[in-house]
Order: sequence, then structure tokens, then C-alpha cells
Amino acid sequence: MKDRVRYTDIFGYERRNALLDAIHATDGTASFDQLKQVVRKAEMKSIEKVGEDSEKKFLKYASHLDNIFFVQNAHPQEDVYKGVDMWIRFKKGEGLPDLPVQVKSSFKDVDAFRENSNYLKRKCLEIVINCGPKVTEENFKIQFRGEIKRIKASITANPSLLNSIKR
Repeated sequence: MKDRVRYTDIFGYERRNALLDAIHATDGTASFDQLKQVVRKAEMKSIEKVGEDSEKKFLKYASHLDNIFFVQNAHPQEDVYKGVDMWIRFKKGEGLPDLPVQVKSSFKDVDAFRENSNYLKRKCLEIVINCGPKVTEENFKIQFRGEIKRIKASITANPSLLNSIKR
């Protein structure tokens, strides 16, 4: 039988299945708070998976770019406290320092991150890119070129900005 439930977001399927499993496992005796907790846990697990998949997609797509020398995962503390998922080292001749990268799973998350205090402290010299489920390699390349163009223009206009990038 085909599933006929419409999901309003990408986590609706996981929430519904977690809810049904919890109801079934408790023979319908689970409290509202217990069910809410089960649903939230399923949603968090799905969110983490989307984030991990987005970072894997970034690494895959970045490996196809000619101007990148290498990509290195950030230290876990950088990720948590400074908003840096990875660092990119560019090939000589690109005119760019090592740059921090923040990988997001939606354009909404990209826009929200651009308000992050760590991003603003770095004077916006960080690549922020959407590698979510719907992003194709071509879309990734367009975003990446846009970020590089934006950062190069900022550095050209104000070379002292390079002092704001700290590892």
C-alpha cells in the first residue's frame, strides 16, 4: 500500500515513524511527554544525519575543484565554538589565505549563519555554503565561485582584513 501521508518538511517521515513505533511499543500507554521526547529524538537524529551528509557532499564536490590544494576538518572545538567545519588551503596563485568553511543544509541556514558573531568577527572571510539534499554539483560550483569572488573583492578593497582570519 502506498504511503499517502504528506510531509510538511523533510523530517516529517521520521517523526511520524518514531511516534508510531513508540505508540506500538507501549501498547498506546505512552504519555504525551514521552511521545514528544521520542519524536524530538528522532528529529535530532535526522538533523544530524542531514548535517553529516552535507559535509560529506562538500568534501566530494570540493575534491573536483582545481583551485583547492586540500580540505581539512576543523578541530571539534572550532566547530562548536567558532562556527568552522573545515579549512581550505588553495593552490598557489589563487591569492587566497587558508579559509574557514561552514557547511549548511539549506539556504535559510546559510542566511542565518551570516548573522553569527564568529562569522562577523572574521569580517565575513569565511566560505558559507549550502550542501543540503537538493544541492547539485553544478549548484555547489556556482555557490563556491560566488563565495570566492566575494572574499577576493573584500580582500582587494581592504587588505588588512587578512588579519581577521585566525586558525
